[in-house]
Amino acid sequence: MSSPLDEVIKSADVVALGTTRCPYCIRVKKFFDEQKIAYKYVNIDDLGAAGDALQREVEAKYKHETVPAVFIKGNFVGGCDDTLALHKSGKLKAML
Repeated sequence: MSSPLDEVIKSADVVALGTTRCPYCIRVKKFFDEQKIAYKYVNIDDLGAAGDALQREVEAKYKHETVPAVFIKGNFVGGCDDTLALHKSGKLKAML
């Protein structure tokens, strides 16, 4: 049985979970937009208790306590800095 997080991760090739005012969330969204990378952004602030549950599940499964949490083709890649580092190294393009 899949979890709510599993369903969100499967909903697009690139998924980012974040919050409204997080500067790193804004930065990763801007990066995806600039690179013309199609992505789904899930604002956990808008989901209330369900958003809190998603964040707790990310923490439990991936030991990642901050936002954004970025997933590419179902694989957790980390946060904003991790995503930008993948791009800088050339690995992000291969993942997409």
